[in-house]
Amino acid sequence: MTPQGAGSYNDLSTLMLKILLIAGGFFLSSVRIHPDETLQFDFDGHYTVLERQDIRQRENGRYRGFIYREMRGVLKALDSCETGRQYSGSFFLYRKMTRNTLHIAKVIDEVVPASFVLNSSGRMQTSAEASVPPVQNFPVLPNVSLREGDTWRDYGIRVVDPKGGRPTRVKILSEYVYKGVETGQGRERHHIRAQFALRYHRGQDPYGDDDVVEISGKHLVDIYITQDAESSVFMRDTMEDRYRYADGSTIEESGIILTWFDDIAGMDRPAVKRRIQEIAEETPDDDITVTERPEGIVLQIQNIHFYPDEDRLLPGQEGKIERIARILLQNEGHTFLVSGHTADVGSQESQQLLSQQRAQVITRMLIERGIPADKLIYQGRGGREPIAPNDTEENMAKNRRVEITILEGTR
Repeated sequence: MTPQGAGSYNDLSTLMLKILLIAGGFFLSSVRIHPDETLQFDFDGHYTVLERQDIRQRENGRYRGFIYREMRGVLKALDSCETGRQYSGSFFLYRKMTRNTLHIAKVIDEVVPASFVLNSSGRMQTSAEASVPPVQNFPVLPNVSLREGDTWRDYGIRVVDPKGGRPTRVKILSEYVYKGVETGQGRERHHIRAQFALRYHRGQDPYGDDDVVEISGKHLVDIYITQDAESSVFMRDTMEDRYRYADGSTIEESGIILTWFDDIAGMDRPAVKRRIQEIAEETPDDDITVTERPEGIVLQIQNIHFYPDEDRLLPGQEGKIERIARILLQNEGHTFLVSGHTADVGSQESQQLLSQQRAQVITRMLIERGIPADKLIYQGRGGREPIAPNDTEENMAKNRRVEITILEGTR
């Protein structure tokens, strides 16, 4: 992704820009700019997207506090088709009314699957109701060679959801200007500045929140692309949005949205599985099995015994946690998702709460054994994903399990 010949800003004849095209479609790619040649985008491999929002929120004119939101996407390139290249993966969503949450384990509010096609011009094709990626067709580069000061416009979509309920897609018209190369934090980087306004009226998104009557806002976005061996793309969005609802209430949000985009090599899954097997052979344990999913390697841990209807482990269970911690420490650099599951007994609400509490207990024990807290996320899945019928005590025991996924990607 290193731009070549970028020393001359009047002739970016061999500039190599590696840019993510959308936040979640903001994908790292190589874009070579030649005189009199239009841009072509070539995407390959795995990609991660991390968006962090630090937002001040006011409701009906009264200050509520800071909201921290985080969205992580892990995406994999699939086969090419006539209209572009298919990508598939998952986005993990988290929100909390607090600050200083960057270095704690976070409970995931929702996991949203993503599937879309990107064509050679960087346009996305996805379903009309897709809520991820959170920004679509932004930024977009023009089909011309770039010089410092060049400007262009293009349409995109920003997905908003201030109440954490039903996402609404807002069409945006973005204005871009290429600012040239500058030095930041001791590194040369390409600077693109963009701005767009949110303008939305009830019903413009047929899949959006019916209670939203009007949305207005403004965003000023600085996009930085480095050009050295450790190239990266970083976006800083300074924003102010206002929402008006059918009951007359209002929400105002202002703050910063930070987004990072990383092109990653696919996980060496055979090597990861070998490391797991080596530890498993030292202390054989039939209750730990390994499976694969698109988002990563999954460790299924069954027969972790808790006190009935509680989130306290029974004595003697620590050995399994020790083995899992050793496995995760052998795979540092990844993010780990801890998922709690229950048998389908009782109400869905009680299953969900108990599974989340138990996942939190396992997460805390892993932190105590050296796993960095900011590399752990956790969730409760209740009894929604059984691996056996809930018809016997033996089968229900199989469904009472913890899964830990070693996720593709890192940050």
